[in-house]
Amino acid sequence: MQTLIGADRRSLSVRMTSTITQTNQIKEKHFMETTVQSSNEYRNLPVAQLQESTTNPRRRFDDHSLAELAFSFQAQGVLQPLLVRTIEDDKYEVIAGARRLRAAKLAALEEVPVRVVELSDAACVETQLVENI
Repeated sequence: MQTLIGADRRSLSVRMTSTITQTNQIKEKHFMETTVQSSNEYRNLPVAQLQESTTNPRRRFDDHSLAELAFSFQAQGVLQPLLVRTIEDDKYEVIAGARRLRAAKLAALEEVPVRVVELSDAACVETQLVENI
C-alpha cells in the first residue's frame, strides 16, 4: 500500500511539473507576442480626437467624482496619461482612462497626455478589466 501511495505521489508530481512547464511556456510565448505587438508612444492629443471604447466595462460615472477630478485637472493637469490605440487617422480609442477623458471634457481641456499602444481587441478588453477592478 505504501509503495502505491509513493508511486501516485511521484506520478502526480511529474504531471504537475509538466503542467507548470507548459503553462510557463504559454505565458512566455504570450509575453513575447505582446511585446512584439505593443509599441509605446507618449504624446498629447486633442480631446476631440479621442472616443471612449464601447467595450469599457465601466458603465456608471459619478457626476460629483467627475467634477472633483475636473477641478484637479484644472489645478494640476492630467498626471496619468490615458491609454489609447489608433482606430483611424487622427482618431483614437480610449482603452483605459474613460473617466479621465470625461473629466478632461468637463474641465474644458483641449489636450490630454496619452500613451498610444498597438493592442489586439482581446488585449484591450483584458486591459479594461484590469483597469476597472
